[in-house]
Amino acid sequence: RLAARGIQVHAILPTLAAPSDVRLAALDAPPRADLGAPVAMRLRLVSTRPADVTVRFERLPLGDAPVATGDSTGRAVDRQRRVRVEPGVGAELLFEDTPTAEGDWTYTAQIAADSDAVPENNRASCVVRVGEPRTVLYVYAGAAPGPIFDLLRKHGLRVAAARAEEGLALPGAGASAVILDNVSAWTLGRESARRLADLVARGGLGLLAIGGDAAFAAGGYGDSPIEDVLPVSSRTGRRPPLEMVLVIDSSGSMNETVGSGSGAPRKITLAKQAVLALHAALAPADRIGIVAFAGKPRIVSTLVPASEWETLRSRLVSLEAGGGTRITPALAGALDLLPPARPVESPVATAAGENQPVRHFLLLSDGRSQDFDLPLLIGRCRERGVSVSAVATGADARLAAEADADLESLGRLARETGGRLYRSTDLAHLAETFLKDLTWARGEGLTEGVFPATWRDPQPVWQQPGPTLPAVAACNVTRPKEGASIPWETAGTELGTLPLLAVWRRGLGKAAAMPWPAGLATGAWTADDGLGRYLRDILAWLEGPASPAAWSARVFDRDGRWWVRVEQASSAVAATPVRFSAALFEAGAPGAREVALETVEPGAAEADLGPRTARGATLIVRSGDEGGERNVPNGAGPPGRMTLALPGLPPREYERFGVDRPLLERIVTAGGGKIHENPESLAEAVRQAETRHYMPVGIHLVWAAAAVVVGLVLGRLLGRL
Repeated sequence: RLAARGIQVHAILPTLAAPSDVRLAALDAPPRADLGAPVAMRLRLVSTRPADVTVRFERLPLGDAPVATGDSTGRAVDRQRRVRVEPGVGAELLFEDTPTAEGDWTYTAQIAADSDAVPENNRASCVVRVGEPRTVLYVYAGAAPGPIFDLLRKHGLRVAAARAEEGLALPGAGASAVILDNVSAWTLGRESARRLADLVARGGLGLLAIGGDAAFAAGGYGDSPIEDVLPVSSRTGRRPPLEMVLVIDSSGSMNETVGSGSGAPRKITLAKQAVLALHAALAPADRIGIVAFAGKPRIVSTLVPASEWETLRSRLVSLEAGGGTRITPALAGALDLLPPARPVESPVATAAGENQPVRHFLLLSDGRSQDFDLPLLIGRCRERGVSVSAVATGADARLAAEADADLESLGRLARETGGRLYRSTDLAHLAETFLKDLTWARGEGLTEGVFPATWRDPQPVWQQPGPTLPAVAACNVTRPKEGASIPWETAGTELGTLPLLAVWRRGLGKAAAMPWPAGLATGAWTADDGLGRYLRDILAWLEGPASPAAWSARVFDRDGRWWVRVEQASSAVAATPVRFSAALFEAGAPGAREVALETVEPGAAEADLGPRTARGATLIVRSGDEGGERNVPNGAGPPGRMTLALPGLPPREYERFGVDRPLLERIVTAGGGKIHENPESLAEAVRQAETRHYMPVGIHLVWAAAAVVVGLVLGRLLGRL
């Protein structure tokens, strides 16, 4: 960027002595091992000086794996070993451990030496899968996992729970399926959703999405990468245009901070962030307005189309808090932003084929209003066809001691206008509350009622229909996609026929959707553990195949770069070679990176994965094409895939001593600069840069005088003519 602006970079390098450092250079371990067989690991150490190094290994379960204890702390710890490391020679250490249970196990090596100046490169870890465990990652939102988590564990499934708000470390090593239990796309986050969708289509992961008031259309799935891999669509075409006014409290109390510490955000900041989060859920034709209120209302923005979001955003950012709290004038001002409502059966609208817009207000207040004219507000809202939802927030003590009257008034206003009341003390999740209310207001929320469940086509999960299915008390309105199988459905309702269970294959993986709140099921669904058995069968279908027997794969370090090597069994090497490919999933990366393996000898293929990285990475190697069913010659064994975890070694920068000269050369030469060996050379470059385009002012005066003389001569000539 500097070079593009014509800016040169010059640098001078001091002479640096190599620090006293012992580092962990390599950790090699097999990606998987049979139960009862020893896991052999090789550790390589290098040092800039002679050093006595203490090495410690430990084994920990990954996720919720059973623990095979080796000491009182639950870790399988090898006795500490000491090894002598010489400069230029280094040292290698072999370590063996035999896990006593199936699962994914994390092995960590830690080294310690006196006078070690760079401790950042003293630790490395790797994941080894023991046996072929069946692993399910259960993702939930809120304070604790739902009943489905205990239900799965009751059936002997190996389950690890992950709270969506804390971010997902996807993929969990060895995870065969992921369950989203009523988790919204906003809570999951776009990057996690994109990564999860990539893992299904290109990594062979199984996915089960369970419905509720924060899932499918109610959870923003239609605008999320999750939409692409699920067998049902949350885009049902039932989305009417929206006219929405956000009525935001900007009184002095909104300047209070949430949480402790110097970086704690103010309430007004979190309110602005919640408003801005609505952009992802809006259609271009939706119209949004903002009214802020303290002692007096302030029209921050009249109704503008969502396509002009930048205009609304710039006005919102300038909003500041201060003053009292008066709700009635604020809502009255918001109502004045709306034109009169059309009759429900307007002939103009019917002739034009227009949908009546949904009119909705969302009110946020954290204090007690100085006035609250309920009859006036309810009457005017009904006249304009406006529903009002209210979010009452603040400290628990304030809500209990001061705002009970306001809570009652806000609740009545919401009930009598067709809105909802949200009582929230956790402003960190205010954006999710706003998004949830928006989808509910336009009719995309959870639909309650009695929905009879029936079998339609049990395959491919089951061979034949099972017992009669109980009715469900609510469902998310979705539509099945072409190519999806529908084992369960509900028919004969006002909404038509809706899927209650849909499954399909998506790329290398499989996905299933249960668009109803199965996590809250009671009565006949939980009698005789029927729901638990159904979930167990669905997860068994979602689970990917076992590791292939006809070929194996491993990751190794070559000249500071990760490589993958695939080798076929001698009995499987065929005249027509098997085509291998791989997908690399790195933590923090937006998606998978495809890796093509090249044949280096008969029955073996390799690929360069790139420089070693400290970020956790998972490599999925597969044979055949994307579907995994073609391009595998006879005798090569069935198609398959293998999951490998790259060892977590320290970053490359902790292996260098002094300055990264190649990188610095790229920076300075891009704009025509130079790396100088001494201060005098650098000073001369500065002088040249200062005088490169210098021209004394006297030169300009000479040119000006010459121009005057020429002008006078021309004037006299013209006068004579």
